[in-house]
Amino acid sequence: MKKLNTGLKIKIRSYVKNKLDISDLIIGYDIRGENLSGAIIKSFDKYSCDISNCNLASTIIGEKDKTTFLSRANISGCNFKDAVFLGQVFMKYIIAQNVNFAGTYCPFVEYQHGDFRGSNFCDTVWRFGSRAGHSAKINKDLLDKWGLIIE
Repeated sequence: MKKLNTGLKIKIRSYVKNKLDISDLIIGYDIRGENLSGAIIKSFDKYSCDISNCNLASTIIGEKDKTTFLSRANISGCNFKDAVFLGQVFMKYIIAQNVNFAGTYCPFVEYQHGDFRGSNFCDTVWRFGSRAGHSAKINKDLLDKWGLIIE
């Protein structure tokens, strides 16, 4: 994957400012550690990609009635604060340690076998269930904070 050059970063910021979809601008590029906050990304399929430490705060990701594939990706350290995921999201076998999902809207997510240890889910709309998150890893203290008792 190619690194984003300065000219492309400026173009991306311009698209973000003008509320334009940046999907085509980031295809085939390494976005690890990049600031894509406030972007609209209609096509964000990052299957088996490393996008760790990317700032995706306040982004709109995906499209209604379509699926976004993040399965087997490494999104550790990413910031999805106040992001909105439209449509279905597959995060199966994902590495998502220390991710900020605070305020994220992601009601149609499947995250079987995902590792979410150390992640923040405050005020998040996220589907919890035996099918949606089968064998996912989260910190036990997260459940304690919610007042859930596991016996």
